[in-house]
Amino acid sequence: MPLQDLNPKIDSLLEAEIKARPVEKISIIIMLKEQPGDIPRDTFEVGEFSIQEAKSLATTTQMLLMSSLGQMQAENMKQHWIINAISARVSADRIDEIAARVDVEEVWLDRRVYLIEPSVSPLWTPMDYGDGQIGANILWGMGFNGTGINISILDTGINKSHPDLTGRVILERDFTSSANGTFDMHGHGTHVAGIAAGARNITSNVSGVAYNASIFNAKVLGDGGWGLDSWIIAGVGWSVSNHSDIICMSLGAWQSAGDGRDPLSRAVTNAVARRVVVVVAAGNSGPGEATITRPAVAYGAIAVAASDINGIIANFSSRGPTGDGRIGVDLAAPGVDIRAPRAQWEDGRGMYVNHPGTSMSAPHVAGAAAILLQVNSTLTPAEVERALKNSADNLGYNVLEQGAGRLNIIDAYDALTNGTLADHEWYVPNMLAGRSNTTTFTVHNRNTTANVTLSITKSNMTDTQGVDIGDWITLNTTNLFVLNRSSAIFNVTMRVPSTAVGTYVGSITLVNTTNVPMTNITIPVSVNVMQRVDGITIRHITGTVGERGDWIYYTLDVQSGLTNMYLSLNWTNATNDLNLFLFNTTGELVRVPRLDKRPETISVVNPKHGTWTVAINAWNLITALETYTLTVMGVPAHAPAPGPVVGLNVTINETAGIAIRQPNAVNFTIQFNTTNRTDPANTTWFINITPVTVTGINISGVNVTVTVRDSLNATLTSHNTTFRINGTADAVFNVWVRHQNNTTEIATLIGFIFDGTTPTVTAIGPIGLHVKNGTILRLNATVTDALSGVRNATVNVSSVNATVGTAILTNVTGFWTNSTVIVGTAVEGLHNLTITAFDNATNFNNTVNLTVRVDNTLPTVTISSSAGTSTFATSTVISGTVTEVNLHTLTFNGAPITPAASYSREVSLSVGYNTFTVVATDLAGNSLTQTITVKRLLADGAAPAPAPAPAPAPAPAPAPAPTPTPTPTPTPTPVVTPTPTPTPVPTPEPTPTPTPEPTPVEIEPTPTPVPTPVPTPTPEPEPEPELKPWYVIPGFGAIFAILGLLAVAYLLRRGRL
Repeated sequence: MPLQDLNPKIDSLLEAEIKARPVEKISIIIMLKEQPGDIPRDTFEVGEFSIQEAKSLATTTQMLLMSSLGQMQAENMKQHWIINAISARVSADRIDEIAARVDVEEVWLDRRVYLIEPSVSPLWTPMDYGDGQIGANILWGMGFNGTGINISILDTGINKSHPDLTGRVILERDFTSSANGTFDMHGHGTHVAGIAAGARNITSNVSGVAYNASIFNAKVLGDGGWGLDSWIIAGVGWSVSNHSDIICMSLGAWQSAGDGRDPLSRAVTNAVARRVVVVVAAGNSGPGEATITRPAVAYGAIAVAASDINGIIANFSSRGPTGDGRIGVDLAAPGVDIRAPRAQWEDGRGMYVNHPGTSMSAPHVAGAAAILLQVNSTLTPAEVERALKNSADNLGYNVLEQGAGRLNIIDAYDALTNGTLADHEWYVPNMLAGRSNTTTFTVHNRNTTANVTLSITKSNMTDTQGVDIGDWITLNTTNLFVLNRSSAIFNVTMRVPSTAVGTYVGSITLVNTTNVPMTNITIPVSVNVMQRVDGITIRHITGTVGERGDWIYYTLDVQSGLTNMYLSLNWTNATNDLNLFLFNTTGELVRVPRLDKRPETISVVNPKHGTWTVAINAWNLITALETYTLTVMGVPAHAPAPGPVVGLNVTINETAGIAIRQPNAVNFTIQFNTTNRTDPANTTWFINITPVTVTGINISGVNVTVTVRDSLNATLTSHNTTFRINGTADAVFNVWVRHQNNTTEIATLIGFIFDGTTPTVTAIGPIGLHVKNGTILRLNATVTDALSGVRNATVNVSSVNATVGTAILTNVTGFWTNSTVIVGTAVEGLHNLTITAFDNATNFNNTVNLTVRVDNTLPTVTISSSAGTSTFATSTVISGTVTEVNLHTLTFNGAPITPAASYSREVSLSVGYNTFTVVATDLAGNSLTQTITVKRLLADGAAPAPAPAPAPAPAPAPAPAPTPTPTPTPTPTPVVTPTPTPTPVPTPEPTPTPTPEPTPVEIEPTPTPVPTPVPTPTPEPEPEPELKPWYVIPGFGAIFAILGLLAVAYLLRRGRL
């Protein structure tokens, strides 16, 4: 059945199932168009993910589709929210109808996923060496054993009655509809759970890495050891919804396109985005390259390889890269002959069993992650991964085999608490050959006292088979000094040769050269070099496969406007069998390979513009090494390689299109040379050019008949047919080439493009942006070319950064950008940064500028107080001037005020010191802060009283006119105002000298106006209303006068006076 007979949104594996079982029901996963998360392409720092929003999206968008599926009598319908999808069993003849819906993004086969089974016979070891090898026992001694952390084991279930697992499983669910429920009939899940979080059994010397963590038992694989994608997706969603901290999956299947876009991988990525650490076994399909399985290829997942007791990477351990060129493998961990709980322990044949496999490696890492989360529960999945990878022990293997190295939890703990951390991987996706890429690494020194100096080195790049390709990496420094509790950066540039194709890997190493105990850091590096499919250049890619099961991946940059794309895979030895796979821009397999054909070919009609993936699999190798050739070409053409066009020879048997690449206003000739044809006798060629768009174009010689061979099939002299095209505008031509002889007549269409105009460039920014030295510029523009496409775009930044000189813009879906240029020691003033854009016909446009204004001068700010800096007043006016032409913001005590040349603010003063701050910032980010402090004094000039304290306060200040006798003079009885009754205080003894009183409480003045005292001599002037001692408060004087008289009368009566 031709590809276009079914909706292109149907995965090709599903299409094959439909063809094989046209009247049966098939298990499918329907991905809806609206999705709750996005797959990060260029970064490992995945974003936030809201459970509430995801569930709401699923509820609102799945309703109509669920209704339709019910009408189709679909079975086993399951709604998913961790990805917006529905899984169901649907009649094969209704699947095309489902795919045609506007709310459906893709329809996938609900594929089987299997246990990562050990590929060698299990051996018995007398001890559990894994815990000690990774240093878990050291962290146990420090009190870190996973307490408070939940690990969700997605596997075959768990026998929670095992003594090492009793009481450890706090939540469980079966997603397989097994008659045995969550119980582990297989044994795999129990073994994995015991490695991650089994109890510490000192007698048997067996322990889980995080032996005090809690376990979620998510049975997603049946008793036979396999499950469906949809079961596992449901288990991931259940684990996230129930607040699991870590998900451990020792399962997998062929990585397919390996770009993390399949439903299961997207579910894993969304779980990571919800701050769940996801650890996945890399697989047991090694030692071939690109044998890593999904969902280990998911973005954000930690993929784990297997090493043995001697630090040797297991032969069975799957290798990278992923299909889109990432390293794939993140870490290695113990995975050979691992001793852990045996599910069928009740039969008396032993409580433990030894198994090899990356299935055993993954729970070691899951347990280590639990310990780190106990140390610091705020760590994100990316921070956990960075700590684990930065601290790994380099075993001396290629990064595709070991990732960053073998797990070392002691060094991971040190790195997080008192060591050094850096970015954990550099992945350069979808680069074109001949280009370069620069990135910045940040190194954090968490040591509280020690500074460190790091020596930086880099390896040569190798291909995926380990062949040294050469030195592609340049460092801007080889030594980096990092202060304690600080960070520093260094830059790295990768330059890819023009001959490169496929995936290449290497590493950057940071070595501590100071006398500080810190771990050396290995940063894996990978780059995926794309092949441009433009319809004119026929790509011939050669390579070798050396292992049965090897996978080789290539990425194609398919240009728009092609009517067909053709791929052919051929190899030398007919006894070997290679398979050819092709994945479209969404990661769907577009054709199931034929297993018995050489060469294997794929043809796609009207291929969609974007990134496609080709995979070559060594299905069966009789010889040890097989050489292959992959041919890729497109029709019609558009964007040929640069070169002269005058006298261009074009053979008639060219099946790809031809593009004419010329700058404006150039006359040229195209010649069709028929000398090398081997057509039968009496073959005649009819050549006709039909202009499609001819504005401003003149054509001559459009109808020609050429006899290539005579009747005896003798070769004629070279016979050239010339067409002359002249013009300055764009044009497209269709060239019909028809040949006929005595028996056949065949017509071929070859497309031509004449590109006579320059690319269209629109400056987005910066335009007039004010910057200062050290500012990172974000250069953005749109560059388009309707016919031949944009080849490259650059910006001349030499006036603001002479070292960089020319900044290369990167195309991100038509948006050309660069965010790596830092303003250097640039001269102040306006700088024009010219954009130069070339199309693939060598036309260029350099008439558009980005502009920045460099300003390193700080604003000038004055500040003053109308009341001075020391005053009795209760308020003052803070004012000043600001001198800055490009003033952007002005704040007063943190609150924004209108930016102006002057400012004025009346403010209240509290008793004591009052600080006021004005900050002026210009458009370039230069900022100046001015501060003034105003002290408000008490009415009598004394400093404000301190807060109440147990110690007695000083006596009140003397009145201006003290009485000549020490006997207290009664205060005139004031008018009693309705005030609250004061708290009773002890009555003072009537002694001549007042005793120290308790510290007076500051009382706000009453709002009732107090008459100003008359300035005449009086024995006792009216005191100020503020801070009145209790003995001068109105009403209190009369009370104490009466009490004094009563005391005197009492003493006279007793004869004491």
